[in-house]
Amino acid sequence: MKTSDFGNMIKFAGTVGATSDSELYEYTEEFNTYAAGDWTITTIETGTGSSTEAIVADGSDGPWGVLKITTAQGADNGDQLQGPEAVKLESGKPCFFETRMKVSDTGTAEWCVGLSITDTTLIGAGDLSASDFVGFVGGPTDASADTVLFRCIKDSSETDSDEYTVADDTFYKFAFFYDGGGTVYYWIDDVLKGTHTTNIPDNEYLAVSVAINCSTALAALTTSIDKFKVIQKR
Repeated sequence: MKTSDFGNMIKFAGTVGATSDSELYEYTEEFNTYAAGDWTITTIETGTGSSTEAIVADGSDGPWGVLKITTAQGADNGDQLQGPEAVKLESGKPCFFETRMKVSDTGTAEWCVGLSITDTTLIGAGDLSASDFVGFVGGPTDASADTVLFRCIKDSSETDSDEYTVADDTFYKFAFFYDGGGTVYYWIDDVLKGTHTTNIPDNEYLAVSVAINCSTALAALTTSIDKFKVIQKR
């Protein structure tokens, strides 16, 4: 599951997806810089403070660029970012997605990350509301507290994986691969956790998406995004 920076073959989880880089669509965001205008941003700020996005420039989240998204304080306050709808999980078009991220309090944060149709309330009142989505969803409403699951949604019908334990303020690598033939594989920290073959959102263009929401009226929550990567055969 890697790409060649120089050469002739791109492999996705054992599948030959393309024979040269020119046959690929590739999107990489390392967050060395951040421009709000590159994203569709939706904030909910009915509580105390503001929901914000900012580059971490002091090294407190480790090396490399990191974008920290912070919610306003209060139940159902949140923040979400979506890029342009750029990829479609069509037959014969393998697609790989990867991110590295952490959530400050996995017991109270409701969050998601992956590819989604444009929706200004990805997480509304604790539920993932997008009609078409593929990616990871964290509790405590859609999953249990301190867990994450993998979800495919097509036309509002969904398929969920088992739940996997995640820790507060700890970076995880989340990745999935659509093989172009009806199966999605998903990984956590480079460990294959399973596959989905139902409710794959293959009839809509999808955008890189991340959202975090407060489940209770506790202090503001944060999610830190180290990178996004999407590769698809053209």
